[in-house]
Amino acid sequence: MSQTIAHDPNALSADSPHRVPWQVEWFITFSVVVSVLEPLLTFVSAFKFTREALLPITGWSSPFYLFAALMFPFLGGHHSTTGSIRGYLRFCRRLMVIALVFGIVDFVRTNGQEDFGNPYLIVSSWRPTWTIAVPFFWLTMLWIARTPLPKPSPDFQVHSAHQTNRT
Repeated sequence: MSQTIAHDPNALSADSPHRVPWQVEWFITFSVVVSVLEPLLTFVSAFKFTREALLPITGWSSPFYLFAALMFPFLGGHHSTTGSIRGYLRFCRRLMVIALVFGIVDFVRTNGQEDFGNPYLIVSSWRPTWTIAVPFFWLTMLWIARTPLPKPSPDFQVHSAHQTNRT
């Protein structure tokens, strides 16, 4: 008697080492893009105008937390007794909290400060979008990713391929 298992997209839990939540995949993609663009904008003279235009919004603090999140698995931080995804999510959430604190302190410290006409000292009213809202968004996404997925419904139990009533 052959048996088939009906496909259940929630069959694997978020803690499973074989399944990476979509929030983590998006977070890693975003981290790669920003971590590649940051040095390009900083050190390639062709992007000087772009860097100066973004500086009032992004501030001087680099998105260190995104680069650190990318390096964590390579530094051996993914080995944990609770599973690699769970440990990675915990580390990334802590990074987001640190980034939030830095963003809030930076905004409180620099808001309304005199810029003396220097483009490198200008603080945009949009700065909290990058320094507070973005880390908060990723903290929320990574918090959602840690939430266990619902248990499979009884409809997705093991079914026999030959259990048909033939009369």
